[in-house]
Amino acid sequence: YQLNGHTDIINDLEVSPDGKILTSCSNDWYVFFWDIKTGNMIKNFEPNTGRQLLNNYKEINSIAFSPDGSKIACAHGNYAATVWDVNTGEKLVDIGSFILPVNTVAFSPDGEQLATGCLDNSISIWDVNTGANIRTFSRQFARQTEMKISPDQRYIAAATSNSEFKLFDLNDRMKLRQNSSFEGKVASFDFLNDSKQMVIAYNDNTSR
Repeated sequence: YQLNGHTDIINDLEVSPDGKILTSCSNDWYVFFWDIKTGNMIKNFEPNTGRQLLNNYKEINSIAFSPDGSKIACAHGNYAATVWDVNTGEKLVDIGSFILPVNTVAFSPDGEQLATGCLDNSISIWDVNTGANIRTFSRQFARQTEMKISPDQRYIAAATSNSEFKLFDLNDRMKLRQNSSFEGKVASFDFLNDSKQMVIAYNDNTSR
């Protein structure tokens, strides 16, 4: 089936942890929730409801489900990040204060922290419940295209628009544990369950 509804570029897709819901976000300001099995848009999140919930913010650049699927975080084009209750549509918290658009968001494995990547080339870690800043890695690399926090929550990894891949130690505040630049753009990556190894896919048709 084909999912129709957005009226502008779709920027991100996210599948819920239980595999039942597909979420999409777009430059049209909407976040849609789809039933993966049927392809139908879930009634609780009709377009007018989405517009009402998000009308104070510009385009939605990225979305992320919390590990338990109860929350969804949004990275907004007008210098904002927010966390919402998936079931009620209630905004739970505004995250941080940004000077440029937020391009990507990622929850920690325990769901208690949120990482944001901003166009000012910084990555920040926030308390999901209060919106308070925990730490910031400032302007140390180009725009982030993807971020992930390791299963043990010790590291945060980021791929950037200038083909770099970087790994930071979250237990040693502001310390760059590894700074590696590779030939070819990083397409995607993930941590293994032990948090000690990673797999990285490149646009030269290789993985390492």
